[in-house]
Amino acid sequence: MKAVEDAIVMREFYEASEATDADMKEAYLRAEAAADDLEFRTTLNQPEDQLSAVLEINAGAGGTESCDWASMLFRMYVMWAERHGFKIIEVERTDGDVAGIKSV
Repeated sequence: MKAVEDAIVMREFYEASEATDADMKEAYLRAEAAADDLEFRTTLNQPEDQLSAVLEINAGAGGTESCDWASMLFRMYVMWAERHGFKIIEVERTDGDVAGIKSV
């Protein structure tokens, strides 16, 4: 990666007192931006990244409050998925005794 190589050369110049702090900082920031860009471009670019996902929410201990929280969490994920154009299939659901969801 050219930006990283440039930063390495700039460091050598800096250590030899042939470059300023500002020069070194600028080279570092360019290298960091290039690394961030590379990481972003290589994230989720595999063929299997297009496959479906399974999300399971369980209320756990806590009674009605945890069932209510599980319900809110489920609703949040559903709303996010719909907003981003994902298809949602609810496979199994167990409602709480008083309110909310025990599991979904």
